[in-house]
Amino acid sequence: MTIEVRVPQLPESVADATLVSWHKKPGDAVARDENLVDLETDKVVLEVPHPRPASSLKSSWATARP
Repeated sequence: MTIEVRVPQLPESVADATLVSWHKKPGDAVARDENLVDLETDKVVLEVPHPRPASSLKSSWATARP
């Protein structure tokens, strides 16, 4: 099953965000609201949580799309 993890709504003054770290590897167990990645903007570092109940990450989980 594919789970889409979306970038949180950023203020209009923020043009972009950079993924600075992954907190999980493929095959790791992950729980709802557990931090998956950190995104850095020019003003803040945002934690992006896992949006669903507990699951295991698949190898395609690191695919980023615009």
